[in-house]
Amino acid sequence: MHVLERRVEAEDLVSRAFRAALELPLLSRCLAGLAWLRDVDLRDIVTKITCPVLLLHGENDPLIPLT
Repeated sequence: MHVLERRVEAEDLVSRAFRAALELPLLSRCLAGLAWLRDVDLRDIVTKITCPVLLLHGENDPLIPLT
């Protein structure tokens, strides 16, 4: 798959998830966001980032471990 196609696919995935979450009550939005963080694996796409990135991360983060 071409890099641009992956980017469009990732943007579409995020856009659809965001639009769906906006239709939920606040607590449901929070839970949906946490479930999305738990279930969506964007490692293949993240490796394609070419601009500088500031990554702030807690070493005890249970959702996104450092490894």
